[in-house]
Formats: sequence, structure tokens, C-alpha cells
Amino acid sequence: RRMNIKKKIKEIAAGEKLSSYKELPKTFREDFERGLEYANPTVRKILKKEMGNVDYIFHAKTNAYRKDYSCIKLKGDALPHVMAHELFHRIDDVYNVTNQHDFRKGLQKDFDNVLKKCVRDGGIEEYLLRKYPYMFERRTAKGWKVFEKYRGISDIFSGLTMDKLNFGFGHDREYWLGNRNKLPKEAWAQYGSILYRNDEEVIEMFKELFPNFYESATIALKELM
Repeated sequence: RRMNIKKKIKEIAAGEKLSSYKELPKTFREDFERGLEYANPTVRKILKKEMGNVDYIFHAKTNAYRKDYSCIKLKGDALPHVMAHELFHRIDDVYNVTNQHDFRKGLQKDFDNVLKKCVRDGGIEEYLLRKYPYMFERRTAKGWKVFEKYRGISDIFSGLTMDKLNFGFGHDREYWLGNRNKLPKEAWAQYGSILYRNDEEVIEMFKELFPNFYESATIALKELM
């Protein structure tokens, strides 16, 4: 009864109905759990442990982790890896991951290394087009857009450049300027999402572009076990 009252109070504060993991639509749960079967083993264990410890708002207007209500908001068409991403935001909040690990330092070092590599190409976009042409889906009015599975890489470049570099997926300049911790927090959540999907080719590219961050994030991940 106490838990029901607590949940009701959260629902009133959030202004929306909260659901437990088991109350999420069956097809969504089946898709997420099918993805877990192929996920990185450590990520699989952590997500299995944490997915039932948080409330959800399904059919929300946006995908987000709400720290104030300790709940995850998911759009009705949210893909399973989006839930993994938001769960990693919650894991960060609960276990203080990004405050205990200086991800920003590793990310900046990785960015500086990319800048050195792209000197002869004239810029990061040109460097990526030469080295990883297969990651780009098409050119749009706003510039080159990567295939959806590379969205995590695009988002990190967006954060590193205050959205000057955005390959179709990222956050706007105001978002990144709002809090200097946004970059390490989003990078950590993207790391979790990428390892949930466990696409070998994407992971290799991620490790090549952000080796220092990848190493420190992997250390942080193992510490959670």
C-alpha cells in the first residue's frame, strides 16, 4: 500500500500515468528483451537488473529520463535501444557514474586526436567522409546525415562542437550550453545504447574515434557489476 501511495504521489506530480516495466505493452517488452539477448553481456546484466527498478510513462511526447520523478518517458514508437539509452541516464543518476569518472577529459583528448588526423582533409566532416563513407546515408539541405545506427557518434560530435557538427542526430547549442555535464552524461547514455545494440562495426568505429572515453566508460561499466 505504501508503494501505491508513493506511486500515486509521483503520478500527480508528473501529471501522467506511471507504469511498471511489467505494465509496458507486451510487444515493446518482447522487442526490448529480444535485444537484450544480443547485447554486450555486461550491459545485458546491468539492464536486466535495473529495468524493473524504475517507473515508465509510455506514449509520452518525448523520450527522456526524468530525475525529479525517477521515471523514464518513452514515445509510443520508441525503439528498444532508446529505452537502453534512457536506462543508462538513470544508472548514471543512481550510481553517480559521470561524477565519479572524468569522461569529459577523455572525450576532449579523443576530439583533439581527431582534429590532428583530419588536417589534410580540411575538416572533421571531410575526414569522416573519406575514412568512413559507409556511415553516411545522404546529403540534406543541412549537410550530411549518417545512418540511424551511428546516431550516438553524431550526438557526441554535436556535444563536442556545441552542435556545429551535427550529422542528423544531436542536440541544439542551447542544450549543450545549459550544463557542462550534458556532454559526459549523453556520451555515457550513447555508450550504453551502442553496447545494447552490439553492432560490431559501430563499436569498432566508436572505439577508433573515442578510444579514451570508451576505455573509461568500460571501466565504469565493470565497476557497476
